[in-house]
Order: sequence, then structure tokens, then C-alpha cells
Amino acid sequence: MTRNTADLIADRARLMGPNVPTFYDDPVQFVRGEGVWLWDADGRNYLDCYNNVPHVGHCNPQVVEAISRQAATLNTHTRYLHDGVLDYIERLTATMHASLDTAIMTCTGSEANDIALRMAEAVTGKRGVIATDATYHGNTSLVSQLSQSNEPTVGFGLGQYLRFVQAPDSYRAPDPDGTMFAAVVAEQIAAHEEARVGFAALIVCPYFLNEGFPNHPDDWLRQTAEVVRKAGGLLICDEVQSGFGRTGTHFWAHEKWAWSLISSRWANPWRTVIRSAALWRGVTLWRRFAMAIAISTRSAAIRFLPLRPWRFWMRLRTRTLSATHKPLAVTRKNVWRR
Repeated sequence: MTRNTADLIADRARLMGPNVPTFYDDPVQFVRGEGVWLWDADGRNYLDCYNNVPHVGHCNPQVVEAISRQAATLNTHTRYLHDGVLDYIERLTATMHASLDTAIMTCTGSEANDIALRMAEAVTGKRGVIATDATYHGNTSLVSQLSQSNEPTVGFGLGQYLRFVQAPDSYRAPDPDGTMFAAVVAEQIAAHEEARVGFAALIVCPYFLNEGFPNHPDDWLRQTAEVVRKAGGLLICDEVQSGFGRTGTHFWAHEKWAWSLISSRWANPWRTVIRSAALWRGVTLWRRFAMAIAISTRSAAIRFLPLRPWRFWMRLRTRTLSATHKPLAVTRKNVWRR
């Protein structure tokens, strides 16, 4: 079915709800992409300087081939054994500090960030979270509360656990060595502790891309990371926009702005990263073709998903297919005991 622009806008409102935004007052309809180019429905080509997801180009032949090969082979989940997921995790964690060696697979970045925040609570025993006032980290009930630029109207009372600091602005409020930012983070940590919520984590995009690409030198986050570490919290680095080489100089943005701290502090098992967030307790990575990952140290992952004396039985009774190919009858019973 081919729709004109007016029909597309009307059907979006009807099928997706009236509040789903589009770019531009006169929305553009893209129908094809290749490399750095996009084409609209009228055949006009556009140089894509914005789209942050296909960062190796639209319809990259190697990516298309890899997706097609996997889709033609197997599409399942991690509760079955398979080499592919383990090979991928090994290749991915090999690009990070050696202590970031454990991954929790998810489908979306929102889930990965949600796990990072829950891991912070599991590790610290506290719930206070700090974010900047101009960020975006996802759509779950917890993670959506971090978005001050599009503040949700409901939130299950989670707002009491969140505090915000002004986003860094190297043009209007220069902070060349990160001292000012570290100081305001310390103030909010103290406020969490005074409120008896306690401090669990600071979550940032390590390159502050939603906040406007401030121009900061290498190791700019070092002092802030020290403040977080001394307070016993986690620094969660959301690499969904800045990771996978997008800085042009480092594979991960947290390497550029806080690497000296990372490389000198890994001995403490609770000072890592989360969610491509990988940094000071764990790392969270966002979506890559309906996939995301929270990466952390093994010790943090165990605190989040502890090894308990559980016994798990899955009783699967299967009646063999007969020669007449009757439907497979399956009954499943899961019993969890602690």
C-alpha cells in the first residue's frame, strides 16, 4: 500500500497514537538508504549527517549478509546453548577493559539501562540515581524518569529516587577539567544520603551527545568518577550513541573521557561499568538489530543474579509425531524452589 504524505500522517495518528513525533514541520518520507545517502519518495537524495544507528552506513553489505545468514540459520534466545552468542560476547568484551567480562543480553537499550540501575541497587543496597537534566536513556517505568527534556507524566512514584545535575556546556559554562561537574554531582550525592535514599549510581552518556556535544579534553570525567567511586556508587555509561567507534578516536567514549581512572581502579571488583554502561561497576550497550547488552564485572553480575541453591525442573512431555503429522503435543511445567 502506497500512501501520500497526508495519508501517512493521518494513518500514523490513527494507528500509533497522536503523540508520536516526526522530524520537521513538513515530514520527510524515506524509502531507501545506501552508505551515507537516503532517498525520499520523490527520488531526492539526502546526505545523512544525523542518523546515529547505522554508523557503518545504510544497507552495509557485510551487515546485511550477517543478518541474513543468521536469520536463515537460527533465531532463538539465550536459554538454549549456542556458540554464536558466546562468540559475540567474547569479541565485544575484548574491546573493553579485561575486568568487564560478563554480559546480560537484552532486546532493547531501555532494558539494558534498567538492568544497570537494578544492578546498582543490588550492589550498593541503595536506590538514589543521578542523571543530567538534558538526557534520554529509554522507556521503562524507571529509566523514563531520567528524561527531563520529555518528562513523563506518570512514574509509579519513582521520582523520589532521582536527582539531576545541569548538563555540561563547554560554550556557555566552560569547565575545562571537569571540576565544576564533579562538584555538583557530589552535592546531589550528599542530598541523596541526607534524604536517606542513599546513592546508587550516576548514569551518563559518556560523550554527552543528547546534551549537545560539549568540547572536553581526554579524561574529563576522571574527577566525577572519583567522586562516584568514593561515595560507593556505580558510574553507568550509556554508549548507545557514542560507542562502536563513533568518537573517531576511541571504540568506546568512556575510554576517551575516563580511561586513566578505569585502568587504575579495576582492582576493586565493585568499581566497574554497566550498560555500555561499562565503566565503574558495569556497562550497558544499546540496541543493535533488536539486541542490547549490559556488561559488567563478574562480581557485579553475581550480586545482581546471585548463585542460589535453587533447583529447577522443566518437565517436557512430548508425543512423537505420527506418520500422519498430527500436531506436536507439548506440556511444560516449571517449578522453582529456593
